[in-house]
Amino acid sequence: MGFELYDRACRVYDDDVPMISVSKAPVGIINRAGVRKYDLKGGQRVRLYYDAERRVVGLVPCHEEKTGLKLSQWTGARHNLVVALMGFYKTFSIPRERYYQYLLEQQEDGMLTFDLTKPLESK
Repeated sequence: MGFELYDRACRVYDDDVPMISVSKAPVGIINRAGVRKYDLKGGQRVRLYYDAERRVVGLVPCHEEKTGLKLSQWTGARHNLVVALMGFYKTFSIPRERYYQYLLEQQEDGMLTFDLTKPLESK
C-alpha cells in the first residue's frame, strides 16, 4: 500500500453542520455552525439535562448563575464555544472513552440535544 497525502483543507464535515465535539477531559466544543444557527454567545449560561434511558444530553440557555454552566470562547478557534462537562459526566456516570463528535439538534421546545449513542463517523 502506498502513501496517501493528508490535506488539512479537506474537512470531514461541512462547516454548516451544527456539531458538538466532546473530548475525554470532558469538554464540549460547539462548532461555528452551531453557534450561528442557535444564536449562542460567549458568557451565556446553559443548563444541562440527561436522559439516561435514551443516552441523550440536552442544553438549554438560562440566566441563573447557580444552575447554569458558562459558555466560553475557545482559544483554538474564536468562533467556537466551550462548556465544561466534568461534573455533569461524573454525576450521571457517563463513560469518557475518547474524543467524539455529535450532531447538535434543536428540539421543538428549544432544547439543544446530542445523542451519545450516535457519534459521527470519520470519512
